[in-house]
Amino acid sequence: MVDNVYDYFKSATLCVFPSTRMEGLLTTVVEAMSVGSCVITTRGIGNEELIEDGKTGVLVNANDVQSLHEAIENLISDSSLRDKIGKEAMMYVVENHSWKRIGLLLNQMLTEIVETLK
Repeated sequence: MVDNVYDYFKSATLCVFPSTRMEGLLTTVVEAMSVGSCVITTRGIGNEELIEDGKTGVLVNANDVQSLHEAIENLISDSSLRDKIGKEAMMYVVENHSWKRIGLLLNQMLTEIVETLK
């Protein structure tokens, strides 16, 4: 068992999460993005909701080994692009998926429900 997965994400040059199944939103992708890791993952499994291709991560088609290979090579060889994407990813997660943001959205939703019940 890993004590703190975030330490591994922080130390990784690149985080790659390819998938060929329909899995929905991958928590590991959000976790990696939250610490500024550059992420490559698969389209069509909910990650398009998290990742703006080329800005907050890189998306490849499922089963497209060549595109995955090219994306990995490109980002390993371009540290400035990798760092830029990682920073954008971290800002996106903080603004949209942090516990503070989720709490604010939940509070807003519950307030609206209470208002409709009055």
